[in-house]
Amino acid sequence: MRGRARGPVIRNPKKRIDLAIGRGLAASYIAASGALDSPFVLIDVGARDGINPRWLPLEPAMQVIGFDAIADIAAPNARHRYFKIALGDRDGECRFYIPENRYEARVSADGSCIVPMAKLDTLWATQALPPADFIKIDCEGYEPEILHGAEQYLAASNLLGAEIETDIYPSQPLPQSHFAAVHAALARHRLLIADLGSIPVERFAWNRLYDVLFARHFIKERSDGSAYVFKAADLDPTLDAILKTIAIFDVYALVAPAAALVKEYRELISRRVDPDALYEKVMLSQSSGMEKYLPHLGLGLWTGMRRFALRASRRRPSSAAR
Repeated sequence: MRGRARGPVIRNPKKRIDLAIGRGLAASYIAASGALDSPFVLIDVGARDGINPRWLPLEPAMQVIGFDAIADIAAPNARHRYFKIALGDRDGECRFYIPENRYEARVSADGSCIVPMAKLDTLWATQALPPADFIKIDCEGYEPEILHGAEQYLAASNLLGAEIETDIYPSQPLPQSHFAAVHAALARHRLLIADLGSIPVERFAWNRLYDVLFARHFIKERSDGSAYVFKAADLDPTLDAILKTIAIFDVYALVAPAAALVKEYRELISRRVDPDALYEKVMLSQSSGMEKYLPHLGLGLWTGMRRFALRASRRRPSSAAR
């Protein structure tokens, strides 16, 4: 999995909301251990400037497939591939509206730009994609259509998590809300809501947009498997699935779920890595001091400081490599 010296592309968040960014100590430990049988596959829809800095600790063990309809994204190493194409629920072309703030570009019947469109199912059928571990979709309201066009692909993948930007208000095409459509699609793949972040609004106003993290709950699947009616609970997950899910919780600063997995699957984990060392890494991500008083859902100072530090740490070696 060795690539060029240049570091991975780092996403420049377009605005407002972001889920918490963890320290990534456990994710880095997992990546460096060589314990994974297969790379962690991230599908990034709406990649624009590349991956979010939260993923940097795990990046050496990742394979990234990114999509953006209007941005040319240079792959920083052999583990990244980026496609200039829109994703949706059909194959062909679509109209794209591009406002002054290009981060808010979107599929729209009023758009003047014509761009190619494909379903993830079609790309999967042509063997253009590996099975996904995690999918991130931020496409200005078009997330349900993308998920609809990915039903076969996600069913064939052992999906461990997803991050989706969503809207909680009802609309004419989605009377039960954008969130309800997204949640219904991901529940079919055994994903539960693990965390969310919202846009800060004026006093007395209602929050509307959220970033939502969905993830597998392997402990619940083991204890309450009959609750999973769309796809059978996985009572005997692979070690790769457990380690990758721990890494997901770690990079999203969710210490308790990560620690619970290490405890629950200690014997399985011990086949490849030291579970005590991994648990220590997880717990070192626990917030302390002022951090515990900051908002947890992505609005705190820690998230901004972490993003700045990760960018700075990558800027120097990247410049030297060029």
